[in-house]
Amino acid sequence: EIDKIQDSIKVDCFNVSTVVLKSNIEDQLERLMMSLIIALRRKVSDESSVLKATLEDALQKLAVKPNSVQELGVAQIEAQKLMEQSPEISKQLEKADEKNRLLKTVANGVEQLTQAQSLYEEFQLRLEAFEQLAAELREELKSKMDQRIQNMHVEVEKFASNWQACKPKVAAKCTIDEARKNAAEMQSWQEQWETLKEEITTLEGDCADFGLEPPKLPEIGAVEEDLQAQQESWTLFEQFATQLDELMQQTWLSLRPRLFSIQDLCSEWLGKLKEVRRDEITHLLATQVQ
Repeated sequence: EIDKIQDSIKVDCFNVSTVVLKSNIEDQLERLMMSLIIALRRKVSDESSVLKATLEDALQKLAVKPNSVQELGVAQIEAQKLMEQSPEISKQLEKADEKNRLLKTVANGVEQLTQAQSLYEEFQLRLEAFEQLAAELREELKSKMDQRIQNMHVEVEKFASNWQACKPKVAAKCTIDEARKNAAEMQSWQEQWETLKEEITTLEGDCADFGLEPPKLPEIGAVEEDLQAQQESWTLFEQFATQLDELMQQTWLSLRPRLFSIQDLCSEWLGKLKEVRRDEITHLLATQVQ
């Protein structure tokens, strides 16, 4: 339309030049076009980045190889969610592709969208093959159950042996600091035991899912009972040590009018010890209190 405008227009007795006007209009149109191209490229690029990240995350989830029936169940749930999201992802890709085709009519397209489209094709293939892979994996996991049960027997026996050899010992002249150290060690032992119990629970759940008998681990009861008793006793010792330290940290001037508080503390703990199960640790604690 601009080309149809004459370079010079006669108005009455004047000749008006339109060259500058046409040049300015062309410049403004070119700037508008560049702004539209930049905005469209940015839009396609942003959408491509989001789609690419979504698909990479989805492929990562589909690539997970579960080591237990519970993990396989989680993987199947994730695959089902991805299957439900697939149509929406496809729709977003189509919209981004329409914008990219429009962009290609006036400039170069966005390469990142091509990468996202390739990822979507791979995603579709893996999603379609997932159920077959899950069935094969389930059979593979079932075939490994006997070995897992044997390994669990070994782990429980190893823990029981280490516990008997290395558990905190009761010395005849155990100091307060040594008692605190033993209490801290007991916390570590308890954490290790809880981790092992979680593995046992997982194994029992897998056995139930496969219709197998749960593993027989006779050592568990004795080890857990001994651990619990030791932890309770050393915790008592630590509590007494903490309360005694709070008294001892006071200055003589502040403690002197309240010397009876030491006797009260000892009387209180002697009463507590009468209500708990007696063992070497509580016996040592009673000796310290007296």
